[in-house]
Amino acid sequence: MEGMITADMNKLIGQHQFFATLGTNMQQTKYNTESFMVEGFPNPRLDQLVLGNRFPQDSKPIGTESLTRLFGLLSNVSYSFDNRFLLDFSFRTDGSSQFGTLRRFAPFWSTGAGWNIHNEKFIKDLEFVDRLKLRYSFGYTGSQNFESYKAISTSQYYTSSDYRGVIGTYLLGFGNDALAWQKTAKSNFGADITLFKKLDITGNYFIEKTQGSIATISTAPSTGFTSYAENMGDVIGRGWELYLRYNIINNNAKRNNLSVFANLFSVKNKIEKVSSTIAAMNARADTAKSSRPITRYAEGQSTSAIWAVPSLGIDPATGYEIFVKRDGRLSNIYDPRDQVIIGDSRPKIEGTFGTNLELNGIGFNVFFRFRYGGQAYNQTLVERVENVAVAFYNVDRRVYEDRWQKPGDVTFFKGLIDYAGFAITEPTYTTSRFVQNDNLVALENLTMYYRFSNALNKKLGLENTRISFFTSDVFRLSSIRRERGLDYPFAKTFSLQIQTSF
Repeated sequence: MEGMITADMNKLIGQHQFFATLGTNMQQTKYNTESFMVEGFPNPRLDQLVLGNRFPQDSKPIGTESLTRLFGLLSNVSYSFDNRFLLDFSFRTDGSSQFGTLRRFAPFWSTGAGWNIHNEKFIKDLEFVDRLKLRYSFGYTGSQNFESYKAISTSQYYTSSDYRGVIGTYLLGFGNDALAWQKTAKSNFGADITLFKKLDITGNYFIEKTQGSIATISTAPSTGFTSYAENMGDVIGRGWELYLRYNIINNNAKRNNLSVFANLFSVKNKIEKVSSTIAAMNARADTAKSSRPITRYAEGQSTSAIWAVPSLGIDPATGYEIFVKRDGRLSNIYDPRDQVIIGDSRPKIEGTFGTNLELNGIGFNVFFRFRYGGQAYNQTLVERVENVAVAFYNVDRRVYEDRWQKPGDVTFFKGLIDYAGFAITEPTYTTSRFVQNDNLVALENLTMYYRFSNALNKKLGLENTRISFFTSDVFRLSSIRRERGLDYPFAKTFSLQIQTSF
């Protein structure tokens, strides 16, 4: 449920144009789900719930619910002079039930300016320049994309059991009544250019500083929860994005067109300040052994840094891994205090590119995605090969074929037994051995279609008829070889569609 009331003013005085807005908005979001199972239907066609014979033994209805509220006041003033110089200012304050009782409301403001250079006399004579606009904006935004019980300790009933006839409750989350709005100051320099009526270029360089960045913090098992939400500190991000489109063919009369496009961007984040809670969490990570990289937030470092103990690989003589300690010494004993930054999961550059084509009714659209320069921790190799429970499960053939077996073997994976014949029982913890370059090119979407000509449509008594074929996830070329769909399935999709009107 959402409501908004606004009052607008628009005034033109000669070459000066003013526009203003004043308003308020209220929003309530509520949802609930209910799920239960029925069995014993007479036949597959009679599938209404009331036709089931019974509920499965020991089953019960389950469901979820959520309620959030938001209230805000907003205002905006815009000014334009001769469609050349543009100025805008806005202010609003918002209060949300998703934040702690101590930090419900927060103010946000923004301002921006633009210059339509193509409307200046010294540019109008350049026929190849169709559009040339420079712009700058600065402002604050807020975020509230998390469950409401992150700030408010919320209880739920035990509906499946009781104690002496009394039903108990448990907490859904470890509420933080001081949880505040995550505010981001955004500064953006941009340009919009169109040349020769064919080439469109949009570029942006931005700096974003997030104050009170919200992070999910791991907690000790003794608290009863695995994590809670905390304002971790300040994060600054810098990056750029560039959008290009070139129209090679553009014949609107025959609907023939051919264009290529590319969208490139790069973002780098750095932590400027961390809270005392985060500092304590980092200290605990120095004593925790984990087979997965533990997230650390260190001042001056990236938010997506991958921390691991440096490794020189498997010792051919013993089958054990060789670790590099902080002081440079080598050891076969894993120590989490030796962890350093090995890589960064954020690519240096990523984006999309493709083409749109239609000639005489035959269309062809392709959409690629790529990334270059980042790293990833290959958790599949850790869990499916190196830490697999060989005594209890059928295992990957690499467990027996690619692991160290005898002195002199040069392998990527450590042995099941060491040089003396004793079983290597200690699991593999976070090590640089599994940090790999993560470069990717993928054909994500492919569309082919045929659009009937006007003459054929008229002959068939139809209008706007088109037959289309869609497919997704066509192929992937990646620098990392890893299985997909082990924890969450993926699928290639194929669709054939016919559209028409009478």
